[in-house]
Amino acid sequence: MRRLLLVLLMAIAGCGAVLGFGVSAYAADGPVAPVAQQGAVTPQANPDDVELEIFRLTNIARQTGRYCGSTWYPAAPPVRWDGRIARAARLHSQDMGAQNYFAHTNLAGQSYGDRITAQGFSWMRASENINAGYADATASVNAWIASPVHCEDLMDAQVTVMGAGYAEAPTSTYKRYFTQDFARPAYWIPMQFSPDAPSIVGSSAGNGTATVAFAAPGWDGGSALLGYLYSLDDGKTWSVRSPQSLASPLVLTGLANGQTYTVRLKAYNSLLFQSGPSLASNAVSVTPQGVPGAPTITSASAADGSGTIDFRAGSDGGLPIRTYEYSLDGGSSWTARAPEGASSPLKLTGLANGTTYQVVLRAVNAKGAGAASNVVAMTVLSLPAAPVLSGIGPGDGVARVAFTQAHTGGLPLTGYEYSLDGGAWQAFSPGVTQSPATIANLDNGVPFAVRLRAVNARGPSAASGSLTVTPSAPAGSLFVPITPVRVWDSRTSSGGAGPLAVQETRAVRVADQLSSLGGAKDVVPAGAVAVAYNVTVPGSRTAGHLRVMPGDWSASPTSAINFEAGRTIANSSVVQVDGNRSIRVYNGASAPVDGVVDIVGYYVAAANAAPEASRGRFTPVTPVRVFDSRQPGSSDIAVGDTRTVSVADQSPASGSAKDVVAPGASAVAYNVTVVSPAASGHLRIFPGDTDMPAASIINFGGGDTVANGSQVRVDADRQIRIFNSSGAAVRVLVDVVGYFSDAADGAEFVPGVPARVYDSRAAQPAPGPLPTGEAQADRTLSVADGRDSAGAPNWSGIVPANSGVVAVAYNLTVVRPAGGGHLRIYPADAQRPVASALNWTNAGTTRANASVVAVSSDRQLRIYNGSGSADALLDVLGYYRSPRG
Repeated sequence: MRRLLLVLLMAIAGCGAVLGFGVSAYAADGPVAPVAQQGAVTPQANPDDVELEIFRLTNIARQTGRYCGSTWYPAAPPVRWDGRIARAARLHSQDMGAQNYFAHTNLAGQSYGDRITAQGFSWMRASENINAGYADATASVNAWIASPVHCEDLMDAQVTVMGAGYAEAPTSTYKRYFTQDFARPAYWIPMQFSPDAPSIVGSSAGNGTATVAFAAPGWDGGSALLGYLYSLDDGKTWSVRSPQSLASPLVLTGLANGQTYTVRLKAYNSLLFQSGPSLASNAVSVTPQGVPGAPTITSASAADGSGTIDFRAGSDGGLPIRTYEYSLDGGSSWTARAPEGASSPLKLTGLANGTTYQVVLRAVNAKGAGAASNVVAMTVLSLPAAPVLSGIGPGDGVARVAFTQAHTGGLPLTGYEYSLDGGAWQAFSPGVTQSPATIANLDNGVPFAVRLRAVNARGPSAASGSLTVTPSAPAGSLFVPITPVRVWDSRTSSGGAGPLAVQETRAVRVADQLSSLGGAKDVVPAGAVAVAYNVTVPGSRTAGHLRVMPGDWSASPTSAINFEAGRTIANSSVVQVDGNRSIRVYNGASAPVDGVVDIVGYYVAAANAAPEASRGRFTPVTPVRVFDSRQPGSSDIAVGDTRTVSVADQSPASGSAKDVVAPGASAVAYNVTVVSPAASGHLRIFPGDTDMPAASIINFGGGDTVANGSQVRVDADRQIRIFNSSGAAVRVLVDVVGYFSDAADGAEFVPGVPARVYDSRAAQPAPGPLPTGEAQADRTLSVADGRDSAGAPNWSGIVPANSGVVAVAYNLTVVRPAGGGHLRIYPADAQRPVASALNWTNAGTTRANASVVAVSSDRQLRIYNGSGSADALLDVLGYYRSPRG
């Protein structure tokens, strides 16, 4: 407590008077001892509320006489609020917090008397109480009352006005700072001050409006009220009520529906620019509400007697949109959506085929139906759309055509017809209702221009565009391994063109190495018919899949890699290339996705292969484990370590087979598995006699067991090298599924367009999730024919009979398993191997792995499920054929 007295000195000499004034300072015991606060304090109190409470509690205390120490103070008249003194008090609280000190005199040397004067208030008596660290206004005022010298200031009957200031400074020593200034105006100052605070007594919200009822201040401050200020953000900013009015209620307009406003009022009189407005009123929250805004129809598509309306919602009017109503006649009549729902799209049923509807939508909330959307015309078509040919592949006297169908004309399709070279239309036999379709009985070596059209009960569609194909007997090809080379990276950080957009199909040329990594030319030479590649999806934002297809195909029905959100994963496979040495990559995810492609080898036609390809004939083996980093004499591969691994013999921990990979082999087909790594990262696998490449072969996350099948050249000692680029040592397994050499009975590869041969979710040929556990029979599958989504054969002979087929290139996918586990795949006439082909850790994972597996003479293989219930998909990418049949 400190007190200043402006003493009027008056001397009377004779009949004259000499007037003068001076300032005297009386120092008491200093401020109330602060209470230290531990740690940071989150700002939570509105200063207006704290200051109003200090004012209220002070006048309550003055109503009752009390001892301040040993001195009795009778009840004192209430003090009035003055905005000028309040400004001085708040500024001092803010300054103490901001500069982390606690004193009546600020760091600029100003006393509280100086600060009150600086705000334009002339006084003859003034005092100040401060404290810090207390929890709230009540604790602060109680502390002042308990301190005799501060109690004296609070009960001083000579002061008539006061102001209070509160500030929070979370990083300062005492966190909260309270200041209470008292004064008595100089005798020549009229008794005019700030008005008392008004009181809000009620409120209501409307459509973009709010109505606030209030009671006028109990005292006008000695000067007639002129108007009110209002705040919509709990006192942070203030606006003048316009036009001026003293009448209640205050109507606020132009508000945003659905936004909550915290309203306070202040009254002001003619001294607004001297003493300031009143204290702020109590606060009230209002949320304007109205009917919804108009939605926007973004598309309308028709089907069989039905339609799908995609739309974008408008504003909700401040209330949740409950449902929508639709009109089919431009808004003349309305129908409630059934069942109710607020999400897009809206499905319309019971429509008449061939009829054009004028579709309009409007949203409904608790206030009612909102404004109507734009009008969109939708015709429920009667004839099918023309199919779009996405690719065509030659076979032995056949052509296989892939296509897409936009709509069926509102009726089920009865089939498709084809035309050769613009000739007569012919029905497929047997009938075709899904892509792809096979045209048989064609002459090898003769080019054909093929067109399709769809047929429903109303008749045939318009003709598709044409694609040209020349049937031929399948030609074998030989594998040429290379040190892995990166040929495509979509990431802009790597110089790429950016991620694939949703449903984008991008052409990728695989002939040359990326220029940023060396730019080697013709890593895949002219004349190559297919490539062995590794595709990586780095950290996708969403789950999804990519499809990889020949460069002259615009669509593929099968995926090449499946991925989860936030995970980096890779899958190796084989795909045909077009004459430009290009492939195409399609993004089947719901968000843009980056991709990376590395080439590990290529295939050239056996008939005109160069000498270096002579060692490219394939010998399949039932999967054999050749390396386990935890086998006797070995250890997990350390961070940054490169381990040389022999693939010649079976791992001692798995058996004793020798020469699993024969001497003189040029390359090995393998499956690598990373088991429960402690950190995320990747492995690079490369020939045992070369330097490490930039290309990775398998990517993994911490704790996830993941596998990837690929092919890699081996050195003269049948060795490869594995480099660990992760944050922890990893356990690695390597299983051999075959090798490449110049063996006379080695198989040649016949690449094909990816075809699905099995889906356990389909009705045939072997429906239902895979059996589980050692005691259950493994699932036996045929790879002879491609099948449609129902499991019916629609692409016969993709792996031909009686042609010396010894193995197939495949892609195996597990779909939403019940738990973590693995699958094993092996020839139907062999014993179940120890080696797994596909691994996953978590339930619900959809994951793929591509590799090579031998098949029995009747073109069958088996799948063993080492997990709980799981569905599986199997796609065939080509086959290996022995020249000896």
